[in-house]
Amino acid sequence: MKPDKRSVLIGAAAAAVLLSNGCVEPFPGSNIQVSFRAGTQVPGDRDIDDRADDGRPPAGTHYMFVAVRSGDDGESAFAFEVAEFDVVPIIDPSGPCFIEDERSPFPGLHSTQLVAKLRAELDVPEGAEFDPDTPMDSAIRILTAERRVGDQNLLSNTLKAVVEHTPFEAPAPGTLCANDAGYDDTLIPPPECLDDESSAARRALCLAIFDEHPQYYVGNDEVLSTPTNGVFLGAVDGSDERNGQLYGGAQFFVDTNLEDIDALLINFQYDCSIEDFANPDIGPQLCAPQFPADLPDSQQSPIGFHYMSGTPQAGQQRGVIRISLQNRLFQSLRAEAGIFVDLDDDRINF
Repeated sequence: MKPDKRSVLIGAAAAAVLLSNGCVEPFPGSNIQVSFRAGTQVPGDRDIDDRADDGRPPAGTHYMFVAVRSGDDGESAFAFEVAEFDVVPIIDPSGPCFIEDERSPFPGLHSTQLVAKLRAELDVPEGAEFDPDTPMDSAIRILTAERRVGDQNLLSNTLKAVVEHTPFEAPAPGTLCANDAGYDDTLIPPPECLDDESSAARRALCLAIFDEHPQYYVGNDEVLSTPTNGVFLGAVDGSDERNGQLYGGAQFFVDTNLEDIDALLINFQYDCSIEDFANPDIGPQLCAPQFPADLPDSQQSPIGFHYMSGTPQAGQQRGVIRISLQNRLFQSLRAEAGIFVDLDDDRINF
């Protein structure tokens, strides 16, 4: 007898349960969801003669979540690292691998040069007005490219991405195009090289970098949440000035059950060497920070330096911890975190 629709659906559901029970491992970790307020900074050096201290971490550092938990004796406490991340401009037009992808008419072209390439291809001189004989399609392509390239610096200056951490930085480009005498094919051609051979060389070298350093973040100005390389975890609270679109919120899945923590810190820490970071026998968890030479040993902290901190709010819903994080000195450095704990045990009621 042919089964009715209801029995087929029940059978499919039962099969799905059996498959899930056989294939899916429970995950006892936590999910940290964070809203980083707009004041959250990209680490970088400051000229302290021109600007008062604003709490910005120095260049060569990254951020890390650190949890604090009481010891079994009820008096001692210990801190442990939970996750590392970087805050960077959502795109970096100065990056050597800020390139057009395979969907573009010009794969490997440096994206800042799109207008120049189009004008050269369509025989419309740079800065020249369109003449009456310019095809409508050509004019539209150039004007669209001008708008896109014109917005790149706006995006890089107003929106910040939260991404997986890596100390890797792409090497500086060379000075010669692929067709120039003396060109070194191990160096990325500079952005100004518009010829197809240089674009192909640039693309090949950048793809090799992406394969070797999957965490190296290269933003995409066409789809902000889908980077050309790296892992996009979210964004610092901000607005896309092109259209008013709001961005914000980031999330981290971590292996640790954070149910019983007494505090959550966001610290900054100095980067370790890329060699140790990429070494499978050392890796991100064991590589040693490269502290400045003038930083005394007594001030070198294995869990980094204060940026924000907070304690769980009272009256938490079961399974969710809410924490407001604040810099001790600067009111603009704030974040709000919601932590979903012990994810293999669903105790949250809606």
